[in-house]
Amino acid sequence: DNIISGQTALGATPADTDEFLVSDAGTIKRVDYSYIKGELNTPYFQMQRTSSNQTTSDGTYTKIQFNSSVLDSDSGVDASTDYDYTVPSGKAGKYLIQTSAFVAKGTGSNAIYYYGLDIRKNNSRVAEAFLDLRNPGNSISDISQQLSQTCTAVLNLSAGDVITSGVEVFTNGNSDIQIKYASHLLTYM
Repeated sequence: DNIISGQTALGATPADTDEFLVSDAGTIKRVDYSYIKGELNTPYFQMQRTSSNQTTSDGTYTKIQFNSSVLDSDSGVDASTDYDYTVPSGKAGKYLIQTSAFVAKGTGSNAIYYYGLDIRKNNSRVAEAFLDLRNPGNSISDISQQLSQTCTAVLNLSAGDVITSGVEVFTNGNSDIQIKYASHLLTYM
């Protein structure tokens, strides 16, 4: 008869140990469960664009200014100066990074025909998602006034690595582009 006990090693509290005791036909055995219990899953963060649209010029790469920190477990978010995430000391590892941006053409009656969204590590592009809305003959048709897009990557990051995101959007008439904001998740990382 196997019986699992909630007891822990003598003198240890449950938070101090990765073991539990099992009775196997009257013999007490220690079982290490650290490999199955998981980790804390930190750090985690979430930034978003709030309070106003960010304007960029047609065909110009622009770093998104995520000006609000929604979650930041280890104080890596800069939502006021550089608008980026820096991997904290001692927090190297694999990260799932996802960014999304909603863009709209600004003034005039022009349409968006190309939209690129990227993730950058130390200012070098490591992932990109793009939409090219031109027809096969490369001529531009008035297709879209606003688009939303998401880019995702799993990155091996070291302490001090800086993660940013940006857009490059082309219209068929040099319209300004707006990186849109909202109180809900619309443009975020």
